Amino acid sequence: MLQEQLLSTPRPLADRAIDALMRRARFLLPTDQALLDLVLVRQLPVYAIAKLRGLHPGTTARHVKKLIRRLQQPMVIALIDRGRQQLPEELWQVGIAYFVQRQSMARIADLHQITLYRVRVMLDQVRGWAKAHHRSL
Repeated sequence: MLQEQLLSTPRPLADRAIDALMRRARFLLPTDQALLDLVLVRQLPVYAIAKLRGLHPGTTARHVKKLIRRLQQPMVIALIDRGRQQLPEELWQVGIAYFVQRQSMARIADLHQITLYRVRVMLDQVRGWAKAHHRSL
């Protein structure tokens, strides 16, 4: 009975926001995923995480803020939520690597064994898809 009540009780907005961020964080590079997990899920203090990483707490705090802002960008949300269904696989992968993981165009070209020019063209296509997608909302 109590368990049913707990399950039917709406969760606080903050919990749902953290769940959404962590769902999107699965597309980040593993080190960034781990950092957000430590801060948002495990709720470790930033200064403790910074000490473990051998960094200044301010550096770690800024990195966390940048990651959260990135995961809230419309382009990133669209790529994660709808991109896989609406874009060709390689285009989606290049979009995730560039816009979500912040990998360089040169690194993406190496990983996908394509030219830098092709990466630029693909990123323009992803931007065009996102603009069209944003207008249709």
